[in-house]
Amino acid sequence: MEEEIQGLVEQKLKLNNAKAYKKIISPILNTIMLIIVFCLIAFMLSMMIQQQKVAQHEKSSFLQKQQLKKPLIDTNIYDFITLENGLQVLLIQNNDAIISQVALSVKAGSFQEPANYGGLAHLLEHMLFVGTHTYPDPNYFNNLIYNNGGTNNAYTDNYETNYYFTIQNSALQQGLDVFSHFFIDPVLDQKMVEKEVNAVNNEYEIITSTDEWKIEALLQIISEKSHPFSQFSIGNLNTLLKDEISELLKQFFNQAYSSNLMSLVVESSLPISELKNYIKNFEKIKNNNLVEPSCEDLGNPIQYGTQLIQYRSKSDVKKITITHQLSDVQQQYKTKSIEFINNLIQQKKGIKEYLIQKNLIIDMSSGILFNDHNGCFSVLALEFQVYNLNDYDQIIQTVFSYYYYLIQTLFDDQGDTLVDNDKLRSLYNDYKKTASLKFNFNENIIEDIQEIAHNLNIYGFHDVLSRKYLYEDYDPELIYFYLTDMLDIDNLNVFLGDSQLNHPDVQYDKVNRINYVYLDIPDSVIQKIQTYDEVEQPKFELPSIHKYQPNDLKMKSFCKPYQQNSQEDPYEDLQNEKMLIQRNSEMVFSNVEECLQYEHQYEELYPLPEYLFKSSIGKLWWKLDRSFKTPAIFMGMKIDKINFQFTLKQQVLLKVFQSYTTALIQQHLESAFQNNYNFKFQSSPNHIIFNIYGWNDKFFEFIDDSLKFFTKQQIDQQIYDQTLKSLINQLNEELQSPLYSQIRNNFFQYTLIYGYYEPKQILQELKNINIKDYEQFHSQLFKGTNFQLYLTGNILREEALNLYKSIEKKLFGKPKHLDYNPIYSKILKLSNNYIVPFAAESNENNGATYNYYIFGNRNRKQFAIMNILKGTFDSYAFNYLRTDLQLGYLVSAKFSPLECLDGAGILVQGSAKSPYQVNQHIEDFLQYFYQEIEKMTDFDIEELKKAAIQQLRQKEKTLLEKGLSYWDHISNNDFIFEEKEITIDQIDLLQKEDILSFLNLAFKKSSKVSIQLYGKHMLKGMSIDEFLKHQTPIKSFSDLEEKISDKEKIKVGAMLYQCSFKLGQV
Repeated sequence: MEEEIQGLVEQKLKLNNAKAYKKIISPILNTIMLIIVFCLIAFMLSMMIQQQKVAQHEKSSFLQKQQLKKPLIDTNIYDFITLENGLQVLLIQNNDAIISQVALSVKAGSFQEPANYGGLAHLLEHMLFVGTHTYPDPNYFNNLIYNNGGTNNAYTDNYETNYYFTIQNSALQQGLDVFSHFFIDPVLDQKMVEKEVNAVNNEYEIITSTDEWKIEALLQIISEKSHPFSQFSIGNLNTLLKDEISELLKQFFNQAYSSNLMSLVVESSLPISELKNYIKNFEKIKNNNLVEPSCEDLGNPIQYGTQLIQYRSKSDVKKITITHQLSDVQQQYKTKSIEFINNLIQQKKGIKEYLIQKNLIIDMSSGILFNDHNGCFSVLALEFQVYNLNDYDQIIQTVFSYYYYLIQTLFDDQGDTLVDNDKLRSLYNDYKKTASLKFNFNENIIEDIQEIAHNLNIYGFHDVLSRKYLYEDYDPELIYFYLTDMLDIDNLNVFLGDSQLNHPDVQYDKVNRINYVYLDIPDSVIQKIQTYDEVEQPKFELPSIHKYQPNDLKMKSFCKPYQQNSQEDPYEDLQNEKMLIQRNSEMVFSNVEECLQYEHQYEELYPLPEYLFKSSIGKLWWKLDRSFKTPAIFMGMKIDKINFQFTLKQQVLLKVFQSYTTALIQQHLESAFQNNYNFKFQSSPNHIIFNIYGWNDKFFEFIDDSLKFFTKQQIDQQIYDQTLKSLINQLNEELQSPLYSQIRNNFFQYTLIYGYYEPKQILQELKNINIKDYEQFHSQLFKGTNFQLYLTGNILREEALNLYKSIEKKLFGKPKHLDYNPIYSKILKLSNNYIVPFAAESNENNGATYNYYIFGNRNRKQFAIMNILKGTFDSYAFNYLRTDLQLGYLVSAKFSPLECLDGAGILVQGSAKSPYQVNQHIEDFLQYFYQEIEKMTDFDIEELKKAAIQQLRQKEKTLLEKGLSYWDHISNNDFIFEEKEITIDQIDLLQKEDILSFLNLAFKKSSKVSIQLYGKHMLKGMSIDEFLKHQTPIKSFSDLEEKISDKEKIKVGAMLYQCSFKLGQV
């Protein structure tokens, strides 16, 4: 019984325990169930939201793509996305791009620098290229880019820094990875800081030595000191070579750089989906959620009130520059109001023509000198080359009269208000149409990817391509506002430039390296300037740009119906009526419908220029090219003079002819240039070349109008006089141009090419030329000549033949057959290695060295090797001579032909060492370069070969570029149209031993000349000979036998290379 009771008790206890357990557990289970249900609901809701977001993103992306303004002929695919860290990205799939392009813009620049550290933003730009924690080798990125056929660069502006590189498609992923770490984990260590400060300082010395810099520097000097525009922003040793600079760089990077202020643009032939994977690393860039920098609260920087300042220029050319500060420019980019006004300022029958007629100026130019990208202000500048600086009052009065004329002519007075009239609307629409045509038929809209990245960051996705081009919003009130702003005498600054500055109150700005003095403007002059509306107005006229505006923009067809009465049988020799054949450079079809169906294949079947026609004195080459879908034509023409003498006088007269004819064409055919026609005229000792590019609709009319000025016998005295004065000014400015430009463009040719002369010699001879000399020269110019013509683009065979015959008749009359063995040029054959020193005319602290090595005649193997090495050669020279040795900011190493001979040139400009010693460092570099190539593995060499092949396979991006490419082969007389394809085949055959053998022969056994240009301040008052006596060789310099000489000594007994052709560039 007790057992039963005990059992019942136990069961009861178990039952009670179970009930108690259930009481505890049940609420927990219920809660868990509720949580699970809630989570399921939340998950389902999140999925719905996510799907909605995806749908919204896809819809947004679709709308963005629909709203992106792009050219009519643009076939690129665009995708705009925003990464999770706020970084904007534009991906561009360009199926023709073998080389990829990348640019990143960050809204951080010199306006955000701390006081007393001018150039900090610029230095940071340099530092990001030279090492990150992930890729610490300072040369890693540079070598990666150049070894893969690319380039890199960057710039720093007031509110922006913009970085850029190109690279072959196969290395794009690696390039993007390394590039992203610029902005993720830069090193910014003190050792590299000191080196890059030296590089920035060299850049500072080059920039501040130019006259172009002086106007901007003076504008900064007269600006409000509280405005960042007044701060020095390039950087130099004084502002940057400080112990704390490394820490300041880190602070500036952290406080100014943020992903939400960045825009990235990538262009490649790779699919968009692949590019999206490549940019994922950019999501690691820190988002500091920074506010976009703005100058809205700062006001205009340049102080109001008329300022007259005279400054010492480098050149003997006297210049008057007037500037107007314009505000609220951000809103005008769609209206192009400032550009519209500037176009009117430059036009014929305006300021320039009137002042030339009055003998007050020699030449004039105008443009936007400075444009703050945040839209707070802009500076419009007009520059005049003048005879007398004291004429500034008459010049300004004329300028103000023209502004007043524009207001009176373009606006109607209706009581208390002025309203725009038909003239203004018509003019604006003309410029709008011209701009639209240029945009819609732009074959290479991504030409400047840095600008695209800038546009994306500043103006947004929709206008990223069109911002530069389109006149979209007509705003007459804004045009009127700017014109009245320019008429405000307090918004006028005048700068007088002259190489002579003698005044007791001259000031010297040590940072900007400029001498200047404030001058008082007499009240009488102010009153004279302000009477622009009271004096008799000059007879200005508005421009007319209708004449050369194209109407027919269709691509041409050579399909013609069969004429029954035609004596020519279109099916002659036709084996199969459905088969495409060529006869007389035309494709013939069985009927018009078949022709229309297949004629687009013509360019693929016949990709090279055709030798179409030969007369007694000329040759015609032609290529139908509609592949770019551009209704335009390119024409190249070369006129060879037979038995032309290489005398100084004839060279000068040829320059006068070139400049005078160009001036006539530009003045009388202004409408053509307003409508995007391109005319380039160049001459050398024994020939004249000119290239023309423009719309096919008016092309033949433009050629016909141009040729009249080639043969026009009656001299326009005023334009002729202006031409001579402009040439004299041009040569004077060449004597003061940067040393690297002088040494490469003048002293190099003068030393080695027979028939070239120094600018000083040309300048002196030019002053001795009289109009009778020119008339006699011009009367004989087209006698005893041969010529070649190349026509390509949207032009049919018959049109090309007719144009050729028209040109032959108008230029050469009834030509006689002449045997012609062309001598393109004569090159001095060096018997030794020479040093040829020159003293520059400019007061430079630095010097320039150009070592050129003559390899001799080109062969396919040599040309292929130069294509393989060209990027590596330049990169290693930059790293060794610039980054490691700090010899100068500007270092360049190129395989560059000298007329019919191959060679290599290494250029260095800097102040660290004299050109005499830089020459020796270059020789050391060549030994180093050989050793570095020797260390390379077969895999490394194969990678270089791949990069070279990819570059050679890159197609020309525009009709003009392609036309020039073939025209170079025709005008150079080499006719190797398939040079790229031949070179690619040759590259495949090359081994490492071939490259080493080439380097050994090219630099150790070639003829060498070291052309050395010394700035006056570097010489310290000594002559060249005295200075060189104090120079000692560097310790590591090998025993290379060199002779210090000059051109005249080299010439004595020297043999000559007779060049009958000219090599194309590597």
